[in-house]
Amino acid sequence: EVVATERRYRVDDDVEGAVEELLWKTAFEKHPYHWPTIGWMSDIEAFTTDDCLDFYKTYYSPNNACLIVIGDVSEKSLLEKVSRAYGTIPAAQLPVEDIHPEPAQNGDRRVEVEKPTPTSKVVVGFKGPALGDADLVAAPVLIEVLLGGRTSRVQKRLVRELALASDARGSVGPHRDPSLIEVFASAASALPSWKAQRRGSVTVCYTSCARTVMVWPSPCGVAASRRKFASAARPKPMTRCPRARAVAARRRPSGASRLRTAVPSGGSSSVKRRALAAK
Repeated sequence: EVVATERRYRVDDDVEGAVEELLWKTAFEKHPYHWPTIGWMSDIEAFTTDDCLDFYKTYYSPNNACLIVIGDVSEKSLLEKVSRAYGTIPAAQLPVEDIHPEPAQNGDRRVEVEKPTPTSKVVVGFKGPALGDADLVAAPVLIEVLLGGRTSRVQKRLVRELALASDARGSVGPHRDPSLIEVFASAASALPSWKAQRRGSVTVCYTSCARTVMVWPSPCGVAASRRKFASAARPKPMTRCPRARAVAARRRPSGASRLRTAVPSGGSSSVKRRALAAK
């Protein structure tokens, strides 16, 4: 019942959560990304206590876990503590993964749903890179150029110039296999021409992405996006004291430099080369 309540809160009773789940269900037909992590409600309602225990015994084991340790530690002392804490827990027999690769998509897939929302919304999913792909480094920069703030291309065109939408944003997740680059837009008002607004939103998203590939933004624009990522990666002060925050801001770590060194410079992606052109 706890899991069912969580699903109702985050998916069934949430418009954006339900639409995002439908987006992934529509975009992937064979790959496990088709199924939501929390499961369909019919699956949750059919769970038994034995099902939950079997799942726990199969997957919650030391040989299927990652231990992350941060700080100035002694390796010998750390390994002794890890051994005492986890060494007596037996390993589990993990089933062999049976992941079917997603077939190539040869056309658009579109779905319309009716949900109680003040204005119409549109969500577009572009097939994106996987976690190990070099293009994953450039993808967040692309999203930032297109949808990162008031001066971004889609925001400027869709929200400020055409006034078709009140909100536009995008995201790309670090998934192990190729996933989705999501673009979300909410109509400016509940007008009778909401279908035209939706078509206009989709058109602006497509044309903005195409224009970004053909006419890449200036080095200053790319550099600004990279500075935002570097700023987000900096450690935040753990105090509310304004003076302490000011000291922390003055002692700025070299986050931008670390970000540049972590970026692979090889590969054949023109989008990646352009995104990383500004040093």
